[in-house]
Amino acid sequence: MHFTLERRIYLMCHFDHPRELTNETRTGIAKLLECGVTCVNQCPLIRGFNDNADVLAEMFRELSYVGCP
Repeated sequence: MHFTLERRIYLMCHFDHPRELTNETRTGIAKLLECGVTCVNQCPLIRGFNDNADVLAEMFRELSYVGCP
C-alpha cells in the first residue's frame, strides 16, 4: 500500500522587539513563505527590553502582517 504524505517545514523564529523586523528580515520571511515554509515566532519577556504592552503589540501586529504569527 502506498501513502502520500505531505511534509511541512516549520521555522520557529525568535524576534524579541519590533526593531528586529528590518527590511532584510521581512524579505527573508517573505522568501521562506514563498517556498512553503511555515514561520512562527516565540519571544520571552525581557525586562527593560520588551516587557511593555505597546512594544509587544507593535511586534505581534507587524509579525502577523508579514505572515509570521
